[in-house]
Amino acid sequence: MNKKLIAMDLDGTLCKGDCWTEEEMLFAEPIQKNIDKNNKLYLTNHIIIYTARPDWYRAETVYWLSKNKVRYHALVMGDRKVGADIYYDDKAKNL
Repeated sequence: MNKKLIAMDLDGTLCKGDCWTEEEMLFAEPIQKNIDKNNKLYLTNHIIIYTARPDWYRAETVYWLSKNKVRYHALVMGDRKVGADIYYDDKAKNL
């Protein structure tokens, strides 16, 4: 099987809205149907969660992902560009 590298946006895709404060990050409402899709893709692909959140919020972001049972192989934060075969982003493609 040929695994794809999938870049999955966080804010607006896996959770509702944009989260820029610690409180918003910790209590962001999950979009369960998109989390379920992500977790299904995880079984046969490599998943990178990417977000424009600054890296100093890594602990809060990892906590939210764990709390909501989001499966992934890597987390990329900040303004770093991510190379991938497929992108899922609320501003680009619907799940």
